[in-house]
Amino acid sequence: RRGLRLEHAAADAPTVEGDREGLKRALANLVDNAVRAAPPGSPVRLAVGSDGGRAWMAVADEGPGIAPDQQGRIFDRFARLDGGRSRAEGGSGLGLAIVRELAEAHGGSVEVASRPGHGATFTIWL
Repeated sequence: RRGLRLEHAAADAPTVEGDREGLKRALANLVDNAVRAAPPGSPVRLAVGSDGGRAWMAVADEGPGIAPDQQGRIFDRFARLDGGRSRAEGGSGLGLAIVRELAEAHGGSVEVASRPGHGATFTIWL
């Protein structure tokens, strides 16, 4: 789609017990958002790993990034950063809220690291 490259790294991927479909949905929501945000021809990166006994999955893009003052609300239901995107274009504002709920249902969390103009990385910790 739009000439994007999907890149992945899974060295020493941990085994996670949980709701397989729910975790797939959470990851798919993050990938979908990254694809929407990424400029044509840029990569969307997926990675998995573990740190300190916790597993993580991360999705990164090279899109416009997220302003610090908006990062606190992006996981709220119906939150949308791009006011120009309509529901008809696929934006309901529920995707990241669902990601957070699914992560928390597995005893985990989700976080974002972003700076305007430098893309965003979303990480699910389990």
